[in-house]
This record gives sequence, structure tokens and C-alpha cells, in this order.
Amino acid sequence: MWSSKKYKRAAEMHKKSCDYMLANIESVKMCDRPQIYREIYYISGYIVECMLKFFILEVKHYKNTTITPEELKNIGLWTHDIKHLLKIAMDSSGFRFSVKDFHKITLEWNVDKRYETDHPDYKDSILVEKHYKDSVLKFYDTIKNKY
Repeated sequence: MWSSKKYKRAAEMHKKSCDYMLANIESVKMCDRPQIYREIYYISGYIVECMLKFFILEVKHYKNTTITPEELKNIGLWTHDIKHLLKIAMDSSGFRFSVKDFHKITLEWNVDKRYETDHPDYKDSILVEKHYKDSVLKFYDTIKNKY
């Protein structure tokens, strides 16, 4: 069973992991850092996904209910596709973010991209930190502070 609060807790857990990795990146050997940045990219996508699902469930009045996987499929939330979830969120009242508010690689996060291990963008420290700070954290804080 799923609930909006479960998605919010999952996002909080993933955020703590990303924050820890970024705060301790200097202690990681240079040759291992690209893999850590790729993991930050991978996990940070779940932050956005979980917060989008949390927001959608809160707005669509599933706030205090548990939801089955079948119900999640029926309302379009049984997916990892950030663009699809953004569309549902934008169709919901009160959503202040749009596609232009997200970094390019944030929007690319999907089933195929998150398992791609050789793409240089997802190992690029500057790109991943920009994605995390400018898209993920901004979005996370806005939704968390509002709900």
C-alpha cells in the first residue's frame, strides 16, 4: 500500500543520502568521484519523482488514504517518468513549477537514463551539482514547505 506521506518520507530519505554524498565528496578518491556523481543523479531523480507523487496525491485529495498499485495506475502515478508526472502535477491546481524550472538532466531522468552508466553528463560534477541544487533542492523545498 502507498500513501502521500510514504512518498514524502522516501524523498526525505533520498535527499539525506544525496546531501551526505555531496558533503563528503572530497573524501572520495578522484577516480571514484564520477561514480558518486552518477549515484547522486540516480538517487536525486527519486527525490523529484517521490515529491511529485506526494504533491499530486495531496492535491487530488488522497491525503489521508492508502492507495493500491492498481489505483496508482488508474491515476497515472505508477511510473518513473518525470515529464509524465510533471504534466499530471501541472494539470492539478496550485502547482507552481513548470518544465522550464527544471534542469535539462532532471527532465531526462527516466527508466532508461537512470541505468545508463556511460553517459558523461551524469558523471559531470558541475552538471550534477547544478541539477541537484537548482532543480531538485529548489523543488523539494518548495513542495515540503507548502505541504
